[in-house]
Amino acid sequence: MDFEQLRIFMVLAEEGTFLGAANRLATSRSRVRRKLDQLEAAAGTALLLRDQGSLRPTRAGEVLVARGSVLLAAADQLIRSVHDVGVEPSGRLRIALPIGRPPDGWSRACHALQTHYPDLEIETYSSARPTDLLPSPAEIALTFDDEIPGGCHGVAVGEFPMRLLASETYLARHGHPEKPEDLRHHRLAIWRTHGRDADRLLLCDGRSLRVTPVFVSDEPRLVHRVALSGDAIAYLPALPDLIDPALESLLADELAGFVRETLVIPDVLADLPRVQRFVDLTRSAAPVARI
Repeated sequence: MDFEQLRIFMVLAEEGTFLGAANRLATSRSRVRRKLDQLEAAAGTALLLRDQGSLRPTRAGEVLVARGSVLLAAADQLIRSVHDVGVEPSGRLRIALPIGRPPDGWSRACHALQTHYPDLEIETYSSARPTDLLPSPAEIALTFDDEIPGGCHGVAVGEFPMRLLASETYLARHGHPEKPEDLRHHRLAIWRTHGRDADRLLLCDGRSLRVTPVFVSDEPRLVHRVALSGDAIAYLPALPDLIDPALESLLADELAGFVRETLVIPDVLADLPRVQRFVDLTRSAAPVARI
């Protein structure tokens, strides 16, 4: 693909006129028209509708606008990364995190990076779907989602079983569930992540138990706090920062669910020293294979 043609198309879609695009690009209208014609010829379809001097994307053009911005961002990242390959980690490492991710392994990796490379800057973003922020604005994403986007690879850095956790206050008031089916009669606070049903618990015998939670959140610390308050039994991954002696684990031998924590890296950014060092430091405690 000709990136100049794509960039001109993106400006045309934003400006809505050949004159506006030409002025913004500091070039002639004839050149803008020629580049659009070449792109449409390569695509084999019209990308912009001409209507009384204004331009608007066709359905194919709308798809190209949505995907083209990601492609151009990746290309820009790639060009910037070439300068950094083979040198000490520098610049700004931008990390996308799941909402409410407790600060354990990844934060230790950030601390180690800044200890060894004090000029390195770190910026984080929180999202229900961190991989949606790749390759821009984020350079790397930490996710509990098993789906790896195209053009990226994943490095598993942790696997955590799902646990039912309750306080003494809750158990004194509502009693202990003796079997999974008893949970239908208890108040449940469920941690939700993308791609998982909040109303189903996976069991060791292969079944899934349908439940009706009273509280659902993609913020694990909120679910944890609900359990600490004695309002409900929490269903959470056994993340290190959520292990609490004030909460009792229930029916651990009956549950089969787990979550895998994965670093997702765009292939075009994998050779950036700051990305490489962050991956190495995050996975150093338990090296695992690329997936």
